[in-house]
Amino acid sequence: MNSRSAPSRGGVQGWRVVRGGALALLVLFVASATGCATKRDLRDLRAEIRAQTAHQDTTLVTIQELIHEVENAVLAQSAQDFDARAELMRQLLNLEEQMIQVQELSGQNQRTLAQLRDQVESRRDQLREPIGTPGGRPVLDLGQADEDYDAALEAYNRSSMAAARRGFEAFVQRYPSHRRTPDAHYYLALVLEQVGDENAALAELAKISERFPTADRVPDALYRTGLIELGRGDPESARRYFERVANTYPDSDAAATARERLAEIG
Repeated sequence: MNSRSAPSRGGVQGWRVVRGGALALLVLFVASATGCATKRDLRDLRAEIRAQTAHQDTTLVTIQELIHEVENAVLAQSAQDFDARAELMRQLLNLEEQMIQVQELSGQNQRTLAQLRDQVESRRDQLREPIGTPGGRPVLDLGQADEDYDAALEAYNRSSMAAARRGFEAFVQRYPSHRRTPDAHYYLALVLEQVGDENAALAELAKISERFPTADRVPDALYRTGLIELGRGDPESARRYFERVANTYPDSDAAATARERLAEIG
């Protein structure tokens, strides 16, 4: 606080002394000038001066109290400003920490995404690679596998059994784990059955339920096996296959015809 704004207590006392002396001189001057002032007039004047002096002293005290309150208010405001700056600094530090955490998490997410991307690319490369046969010979990719299967099926639909047989045999050898391999075994069995090689046909049908037990083609393969056994004069063996289809795969298309066959066998 500037010294001009709040006079010290010593300065106030000095000012009062000077002021009192000036008033005394003024009274003496008036008394000497008029020459007719009485003692009572002097007493009254002195009393008035004392009253004014007391009033002025009270006013000075009030002013000093106000100055003190202003000083306290300024100090309090300064303290509040300091606390506000401290709180602001704390919030800024907290934000910086959060930003660092976000950056760290972002970096971790980027690393995780990169790892996942590498895994996807690795799986994709594996799918593009040819699937090895039991003999270790390389084969074509999966896109070529679909083309090979479609070509063999087209030959079968044209009743070109020789071409269909070669196509399906090559397919099951080259793609032993392809999603269409159960179907290839099934159609190969149909081809073998038509050319009179029933034993080979039964072997191909058995491979479907043995190697691909959850494939959709399994009930068809079992039903076809029952038909071949029935055609060979073995109704009891045929019954076992028909019952297996009807009981194990009751919602399949083959189950309905299997139940009809069971009714015929009796």
